[in-house]
Amino acid sequence: SYKLSAEGKKQLRAIASVIKDMESKIPTDIDWIIRVDGHTDKKKVIAGTCGYKNNTELSLLRATAVVDELVKDGVSKRRLIPSGFGDLYPIALGNDAETLRKNRRIELQLTNQ
Repeated sequence: SYKLSAEGKKQLRAIASVIKDMESKIPTDIDWIIRVDGHTDKKKVIAGTCGYKNNTELSLLRATAVVDELVKDGVSKRRLIPSGFGDLYPIALGNDAETLRKNRRIELQLTNQ
C-alpha cells in the first residue's frame, strides 16, 4: 500500500522538522533537493486489483505520499522530488516476510539539483 499510517505520519513530522531546520542553514546559493525514493518488494502486482498497475507505479505513489505529507508539515515543495524504483534495488534477498518487508521502503537522499 501507499497509505501512510498514523505512526508513519508522526515520524514524517519529525523528519520535516529536521528538513525545515536544514533549509534555514544551507546557504541560498547551494541548489539542493531531497529525492524521496520509493521501493517495493519483488511480489508482482496483479493488474486491476490494487489501484496501480505495477511495482514501479506503487513505489512512485509511496514516494508521492511522503512528499505530500512533508509539504503538509511545512517543507518547501521545491526541495522535494518523488521517484519510484519498484523492486529494482532490494536491500535484502529472499522470500520470507521479513525480507519482503525490508524492501518495502522509502529512502531520502540529499543531493544537488
